[in-house]
Amino acid sequence: MGAERKELSLEIDGCRCPGQYVNDFTPMEFEEIVDLFKEFDADKSGFIDEQELFEMMRALEMDHSVEKAKEMMREIDEDGSGELEFKEFCALLAKVKRGDVGNLHGFAKLTEDISATPVSVLNIEVLKRGLKSKYRFVETREATAMYDRYEVMEVTLSGHWYEIVKGQPQESYGDRSFQGIGKTTREAKQAAAKAALTKLRATMPGIRFTPGVVPEEWAGWCRKNLKRGAALEDLLKTLTTKGAAPASSF
Repeated sequence: MGAERKELSLEIDGCRCPGQYVNDFTPMEFEEIVDLFKEFDADKSGFIDEQELFEMMRALEMDHSVEKAKEMMREIDEDGSGELEFKEFCALLAKVKRGDVGNLHGFAKLTEDISATPVSVLNIEVLKRGLKSKYRFVETREATAMYDRYEVMEVTLSGHWYEIVKGQPQESYGDRSFQGIGKTTREAKQAAAKAALTKLRATMPGIRFTPGVVPEEWAGWCRKNLKRGAALEDLLKTLTTKGAAPASSF
């Protein structure tokens, strides 16, 4: 008798993805969806009401008149409660991602942003380099007479680091942490991820180039050293330590 197949599920911070939409989102995308829902749920009621939907439509540069918000709520509020619950938010994004947009095309920016956020980009770079990432909440800076309330988040990257130090490639192992600040935890998390990406690009400048593409300056350096008798394997290793993926260019 075969082993029982475990049912796939996605759940973060008490927000569970309806089973019929689990295969529409990656775990990283679902985490972004949870953050988006919490951001638009301004009063933390657990659902998005008409006023919050109005603000969402305005942020997405849609036609955001009060009447349009009411019409949109009637279309996407599946149970007719007059409020957009998390499961309905998931249904909305799943439809948009599948291309079943109809009158929902204005929400397409949400699914585009999910894949293009600093958190998503950092996750890809972390996987490519065999690193591990972990986020943690640092603190809340309460509002004052001069400043709004702000949240601080931190991301720690762990693993092997390859850098050029004084002209020579060096390898080290350890943790490096980066912090970000924002008016919401999502903004702070994105800021922390952006700071980490900036550091990665500084220590590994080659990651900004498409795999297989080597800038002419670097290619010229390789040709010059090959003429001097340097081993191609050593030159490729040096480019790799700079974050480049030059294999298909040679």
